[in-house]
Amino acid sequence: MCYLPLVNTIVTAVGIVFLAIYAFATRGIQIASQDQTEGQHKPCLTLCAKGRDYTDATIEPGNVVGAMVLTNEKGNISIQNLGNGLALNVRYDVTQVTPSNDPEKLNRGSFLQHIPVAESFPIPVAEARLRGRRCEFVAKYQSLGGRRYVSRIRVDNAVITEIVFAEIKRPW
Repeated sequence: MCYLPLVNTIVTAVGIVFLAIYAFATRGIQIASQDQTEGQHKPCLTLCAKGRDYTDATIEPGNVVGAMVLTNEKGNISIQNLGNGLALNVRYDVTQVTPSNDPEKLNRGSFLQHIPVAESFPIPVAEARLRGRRCEFVAKYQSLGGRRYVSRIRVDNAVITEIVFAEIKRPW
């Protein structure tokens, strides 16, 4: 009885199993490499701010907790790219968040083509309109690698109280 065809089939099947395991492992390496490359060129948008007056930050008038207050350029607030990569297709909204959770738009939603690394860009939202209000700034944008991100910044009386930066896994 000749066992050669059976041995050949078994060796081929084992080879295919090892090849599948190898392909699965290298896919993980590819994803890790892409994540590492993206991390080196990831944009991160925030609003331009400066240190708050020491007395205001200590006393916390109006119970506003935070050490950074928005700056203005000719009266308007500015978006700044603190990340390591270019921010593309930037869409942003500034919304007043009232106690009744009935949001009021402070701008009509806007678009910026790009914001380079370490650059800021004034947007048509008056800093004075944010004083005495609780607002949320939301910017959605892309990196050069095509990944999508969102920055959510809570502002209370022109004081930054929370910043959330995340990658968007689903379509906008």
